[in-house]
Amino acid sequence: MLAEPLSRVVAQARLREIPGVGAALAGVIRDLHIQGSTQRLDELRKAIPASVLDMLAIPSLRPQKILALHRVGVSSVEALEAAARSHELDHVKGFGPAFGAQALSAIDLMRRAAGQLHRHTAEQRADRIVTAIARAHPELSRLTPAGDLRRGAELVGDLCFVAEVMDRSHAAFTVCEGRLKPTRDVAACQVSLDFRRKGESANLTMTTSLFWRS
Repeated sequence: MLAEPLSRVVAQARLREIPGVGAALAGVIRDLHIQGSTQRLDELRKAIPASVLDMLAIPSLRPQKILALHRVGVSSVEALEAAARSHELDHVKGFGPAFGAQALSAIDLMRRAAGQLHRHTAEQRADRIVTAIARAHPELSRLTPAGDLRRGAELVGDLCFVAEVMDRSHAAFTVCEGRLKPTRDVAACQVSLDFRRKGESANLTMTTSLFWRS
């Protein structure tokens, strides 16, 4: 991790002082920082449309398979779905009827998962949320996940929890930020908790900032 702004290191031509950064990598970093791109990156963007990269979101579809699909003219999620439904890939080497069925199933899963988290990711997020809430609000006890996560659902929408307050009356609250998706390596989220006690109409809103690495 740099202890000073990258812009200063680039301006002073000191990139090669960073361990592991040679002449070639320094040139790439400099071009990306100044121009926002490199010649090689521009070439790759022309050769591989953005719609091909969108196919990386399809579960279990490996990059090598995506490139193979692109070479036979299937260059988007929609094109893959159409080819699978029409059995165009059944007799193409490296694919076949089984691949078509698997592709349709994976595309369906991808669409159903939009705006949701896979269970293993949701469990990791929930653990961190529980830790943060318990630290910030010690008046809550027996804080535990509820909703989709507690039911063992493969896909989880809003992360829900139940807790017990000191007067032993039960309360339930929900993480209102429902767009927690593992789309970046590092994510930060401000989570608002709508905390309603049983039998009461008034709500107590709690806000906690959470940071995690996917």
